[in-house]
Amino acid sequence: SYTLTMAEVFVTTAYIVFLFVWAFINTTDLEGHKLDLSYWCNRAGTLAASQFPLITALGTKNNIVSCTAHILLNYVHRMMSRVVFVLLCVH
Repeated sequence: SYTLTMAEVFVTTAYIVFLFVWAFINTTDLEGHKLDLSYWCNRAGTLAASQFPLITALGTKNNIVSCTAHILLNYVHRMMSRVVFVLLCVH
């Protein structure tokens, strides 16, 4: 079975809220049109693409940070990947 602690749930929820607020708040296209669906979709794709280097870095085994907290980084890597998948579905 798969269990989550309250800290993991909080971190996941905070990350999802942060990225979606960053993607959808105060968005106007270059012409000044608000609530443009295509611009929101493109911005979600840009945010998702910007997260890939961090996901890759957290997924590698041979770095200084992963030697100290491998279990935590493994969780954060998987959580970020799932959130980016949702952003890519919005894109």
